[in-house]
Amino acid sequence: MNNSLSEPSSTPHASAHHPAELISEYFLRLNANQEPVDLLDDVVQAIFDGDNGLQHREFHLASLLYSNPNPSVEFIVKLVRAALKVDGFPDKERVSLAPKKDRKVVSVAGSGKKGIKTINISTSAAIVAASLGAQVIKHASRATSSQTGSSDFFSDVGGRILDADGTIQVFNVTDFGLFSIEGMVPKFNALYGGRVLSPTALSYALPAAISPVRTDAILYGFSIPRIKESVLAIHEFGFKDVVVANSTDDGTKYIDEAGLFKTNFVAHSRIVGEDAGVILADPIHTLGMEKRHSINEILQKNTKKENVVAGVNILRGKGNEVQNEIVALNAGLMLLLSGACDDLRQNFHDALSEIQSARPYEKLVEIIEATGGEFNSDLISE
Repeated sequence: MNNSLSEPSSTPHASAHHPAELISEYFLRLNANQEPVDLLDDVVQAIFDGDNGLQHREFHLASLLYSNPNPSVEFIVKLVRAALKVDGFPDKERVSLAPKKDRKVVSVAGSGKKGIKTINISTSAAIVAASLGAQVIKHASRATSSQTGSSDFFSDVGGRILDADGTIQVFNVTDFGLFSIEGMVPKFNALYGGRVLSPTALSYALPAAISPVRTDAILYGFSIPRIKESVLAIHEFGFKDVVVANSTDDGTKYIDEAGLFKTNFVAHSRIVGEDAGVILADPIHTLGMEKRHSINEILQKNTKKENVVAGVNILRGKGNEVQNEIVALNAGLMLLLSGACDDLRQNFHDALSEIQSARPYEKLVEIIEATGGEFNSDLISE
């Protein structure tokens, strides 16, 4: 698709348009095989401006998000920045956290909207990594179409979802902090949240970009194949060390974590603007595993409580083999990004041993109590 910046529009400047005319121009140019990045900011603002008389805002937002199935990195970045501007987010100062000596603080986020609904993997993995000494900030959200999102899981185990200042205080005590991305952009979320069921152009980077703190490294799960575009877009939001991961059993339905299944993709890039190299193509070879697993082993449970119990059981060393190993793999990637060890196989086995020791459960309780919460003992299944 051609970049429209090289083809000046013959119509008046976008800001002079009535909202409906502006949106119409955007789609006319898109249908003419252009990528009208110069209109994105105005179009997004028009959709979210409740006082401009525009009708059917949800329809226009959905059309905008799904009309460009293979967006360029420039398009992704400008769309995400336009979405953040709805709440004035770029103007908010982000706090730089103090890492341990020779380590990096690692952000952990994901696109959500998995093709296959699973138990909570990334939150459990982040707690395992913190139990092993990594410093982790988890970007969390409520579930849209699955049983439990990261916020749901943390709330249900007894943790309190705090504001930015509270999250930083908990991090300073426990090396782990979790915040709600919906709370960072409330005006945007009021129209977007809970309504979009599959990944969009925003999914490449928006959940990574929403953060009250600044970190150099991020592990980002992205549940569609174009992970290299995601890596390069996320670099533009201040991250120097970026890993983007996903996995699939059938080539159509992806989860937004590194997996142990038929096809796995992990792209890692440390230099802004450079292409991203794939570091995990086959877990059998990379991790020295004896067999490939089926994705069916980590499917979500029948109820929300059962889903949360499954995550708690992993941290207690009582998960099944596949659950333990996928959490250990993702914790291993966090350890790699933190600078603990550059050997992913070693990180994987260290995380697996940590899970089997049940120490991550003790870390979970520590984190919950630091938020002012109390562990929900009803989740102990025995």
